[in-house]
Amino acid sequence: MLKPYLQLSRYYLFWCLVALTLYLLLKQFPYIIDLTQNKQHTLSDTTVSLLQKIKSPIQLTLFSDNSDKLLATQTLVQLYQQHHTVDFNKKRPTGADKLVVTIDNKNQEISLLTQDLDESNLTKAIFETYRKENQWVAFLQGHGEPSPFGEDKASLGWFAQALKNQGLKIQALPLYETQVIPDNTQLLVIANPKTELLPKELELIRDYIQQGHNLLWLSGPDETPSLTPLLTSFGLKKLPGTVVDVHGHKMGTPHPAITIIDKYPHHEATQAINELTAFPWTAAFKLLPAHTTAPSPWQSTAILNTHPKTWTEKGAISGNIEYNREKGEIPGPLSIGFVLHQAKKEEGTQKIVIVGTAKFLSNAAIANYGNLSLGMMLANWLSSDDSLLNIPYPAVKDLSLQLSPFTGWILEHGVRWVLPLFILMGLWVHQFRRYTRSMRFSNLIKAG
Repeated sequence: MLKPYLQLSRYYLFWCLVALTLYLLLKQFPYIIDLTQNKQHTLSDTTVSLLQKIKSPIQLTLFSDNSDKLLATQTLVQLYQQHHTVDFNKKRPTGADKLVVTIDNKNQEISLLTQDLDESNLTKAIFETYRKENQWVAFLQGHGEPSPFGEDKASLGWFAQALKNQGLKIQALPLYETQVIPDNTQLLVIANPKTELLPKELELIRDYIQQGHNLLWLSGPDETPSLTPLLTSFGLKKLPGTVVDVHGHKMGTPHPAITIIDKYPHHEATQAINELTAFPWTAAFKLLPAHTTAPSPWQSTAILNTHPKTWTEKGAISGNIEYNREKGEIPGPLSIGFVLHQAKKEEGTQKIVIVGTAKFLSNAAIANYGNLSLGMMLANWLSSDDSLLNIPYPAVKDLSLQLSPFTGWILEHGVRWVLPLFILMGLWVHQFRRYTRSMRFSNLIKAG
């Protein structure tokens, strides 16, 4: 009589070992299926692209004794581990709940006391850690330029905040006070200064460029002419007047002085942009003939070209405006943005971007169309971090998930309890039927 029970025990022991093996495999190689409507538990393309570019392993260390925070962190980390080598450790807290991100001996902390850990702030921390130390973006100030810290419509505060979110540090640079451009300046931004720059300031900017540093120059029709010699040294000339776009205005832009760009040449600085971009009150440029300037080492590419139905308006942009050739107005297509690059003396490439307006990155316009995406792509190209060029700027996702009460109950309780119970009952019934059949067969033999 003991033999059937031993067989039954071996049978259950076998399936327990199978279940344990599956558990260990899933724990070692986690696989998550996201059934939410907006893929809330799937990493965004932005994060996946970044992880694919990082060569070094990422170390995450959680300092917390809160079981809920531990579970939430482990669940999020598993998503990152599907795309990159991520080592996760837990240590006893040192007075505050936090998560420490480490890449190549560089650390970044995320405080868990005032915020919940999610993909947004974890990816931001990875961005900041992955960036080289002391990467500063300096905005020239003191000549009527928009402020990188302002919140009014004309300021560049939102653009500066987006740069900070990608790990860069922002500073205002009044050259008449500092009288130096710091050595750790990764990128200098000149945003449409309206008053004349002092000779010493111009000299500092020229020295900065001659040393091989990068420049983002957001010009404008009303920019001070004191920067004209610098523009000429790049082999460019600003066309007089403001670009008007009657084609875009007929398509619905609120003003003809807003220029719409919908096509971009194949260039690494714009290869990931596939949206419209809008440029209010912009100037156009043209390349100077080679015989009029000294030989230039710069290689220039026009990346922002207007629709043919545009021109450089020299008069007031109001009422019924028309192209007037007699006034010297130049018809489109026009080039309102250039990228320039040249080989550095030692190693690498020096890069410069010149755009005919600073208003497209102002707080009033940066959220329109793909302006923010374009601004970040240009900044990433200029900051010499080519690994971020193909990463679109994260957009806000819809966080709603609509489930029927029955579906919600199935997902919450059915899969967790009912399904395993049915499996166990099925195994028990199957084994019980085998046992009763064997007993019946045994009794028939005895009876015979």
